[in-house]
Amino acid sequence: MLKSVTKYQQEPEAPGLNLEQLKGRRGGRRLWTIRASQELRVLLAREGPTSVLLRAGHHDAIYDLADRVAFAAPVVGRPGLIRLRADALDLDGSVLAPVLARAAAAADPEPSILEHWSDRELADAGFDDDAVRRLRRTTQDTLLRVWPELVDDEALFDKICACSEHSPEAWFNRRLIEGDEAEQRRFRDAIVERGARVGLSSLLGSDELERLLAAPIEEWMIFLHPDQRTLVDRRFAGPARVSGSAGTGKTVVALHRAAVLAKRFRASSAPAGPPPVLFTTFIKNLPSVFENLYRRLPTVVDGAVEFINVDKLAARFCAESAAPSALNSDAVKAAFDDAWAAVVLPGTPLLRAGLTRGYLREEVTAVLKGRGIDTLDEYRHVERTGRRTGFTAAMREQSWALREAWDERLAERGVEDFPDVVRRARDLARERSEPRYEAAIVDESQDLTLVGLQFIQALVNGQGFDGQDGLFLVGDHAQKIYPGGFTLVQAGVDVRGRSAVLRVNYRNTRPIIDVAMACAGSEPVDDDEGGRRARADAAHDRCWCGSRMRPPRSGSSSTR
Repeated sequence: MLKSVTKYQQEPEAPGLNLEQLKGRRGGRRLWTIRASQELRVLLAREGPTSVLLRAGHHDAIYDLADRVAFAAPVVGRPGLIRLRADALDLDGSVLAPVLARAAAAADPEPSILEHWSDRELADAGFDDDAVRRLRRTTQDTLLRVWPELVDDEALFDKICACSEHSPEAWFNRRLIEGDEAEQRRFRDAIVERGARVGLSSLLGSDELERLLAAPIEEWMIFLHPDQRTLVDRRFAGPARVSGSAGTGKTVVALHRAAVLAKRFRASSAPAGPPPVLFTTFIKNLPSVFENLYRRLPTVVDGAVEFINVDKLAARFCAESAAPSALNSDAVKAAFDDAWAAVVLPGTPLLRAGLTRGYLREEVTAVLKGRGIDTLDEYRHVERTGRRTGFTAAMREQSWALREAWDERLAERGVEDFPDVVRRARDLARERSEPRYEAAIVDESQDLTLVGLQFIQALVNGQGFDGQDGLFLVGDHAQKIYPGGFTLVQAGVDVRGRSAVLRVNYRNTRPIIDVAMACAGSEPVDDDEGGRRARADAAHDRCWCGSRMRPPRSGSSSTR
């Protein structure tokens, strides 16, 4: 089944698929089938380059269902199947609903099928008074129950469906202002904007892809390729990780994943508590960007995802725990300068090594404090992943002395540095018996410190339980811009069997990546799962942009 769907996505007219429009059948205006095997068929709705997969099953059952239903994308309501006959049942024998959607709440009743039309407009369209009264009290689900005569009046049923899919102005003028292209665009927008809310995903053809590339950058930045959908929807039994080079869509996957988890967890979270899903990163100005992109998704759950960077979250968490932070960047810098002047003297190992003040400050913040190292003996034996410059025993002893002198001067000034706050927040979070968040998504996870990742893990796992779908890491060590590398094993995070690599580059053409690789060089990249790989391998396997638009092959993501 999956092979036939993938084949259809790549080449809809492939002879082996037996693509067939159901002409002559009651629901055949948009309904088509493709062959999955001798006995199996896939039913889909199709309008121009946009296709929606609907059902898959035995040949006879699919064709019988198609005889009893139509596909509509109403302006008010949910795109999906509508019964043409009152006895129409789904493939499993259940009562057919337009789509698999949430039940309407008492305070949010299902709208009538022509809610957006006035009585006068319905009369002008040719509906008599009795028809208008029926339309006012019928929905997609109850149409045939309220109006059973429609079973034998195909023209009237088609007219109602057509009116439901258009505004009155568009319906009256459709022959003047709407051709095939406008109809295809309207259908596509209905699926993307309203169908996505209830689980419908359109398969995009080459024409649609070209349109998408010409669209505003914000629309492209939230485009989710069907091959990435499995990572978004998958249920992970523990921490999971997605990696890939710049342009492979990692952040897009993370944003859609946040929407899925928000919907999954919102029902079980306390109404007055914090949002169930945390979306975080190290860079302080990225959360607002991510939140704006997230709000463009048609499937968002308002108030269910919190966007905040790790340092700000740690400071707030400490304050909520009656342990507020005293942060002052000027005082922190002055304390370090005093410590440097007292420890890094002429002729000492660190000065002889020619290391800069900035490098040694990063050694303290990213390695010593970022890795949560408590003693000189521990520092003597730790592997300084990603630091490149080897340290002798004497250099490590002097670095430790620099850390102690800096801490003393911070205490004298009554201030803290951010690494100290994150560590304190981690320790406070570990004392909690219950998780603060149901799930956490970490974008650009390669830039967090080990302690920062442990802090996020503690917020999700409470006292150490790795819950289902709890931690979702997104990143790539080839893009690491901050020091203090570590492996996930060192952080106590096990993603074995739950790690995927995105290998199709949607943003960069091959010439662009080749030039970037010429600048970056060929040295290997440290992987946060403990291995190393060539930088060229980290960059890309395939590109999807360029003068020739071709959808990627099946398998654009690989799981290991």
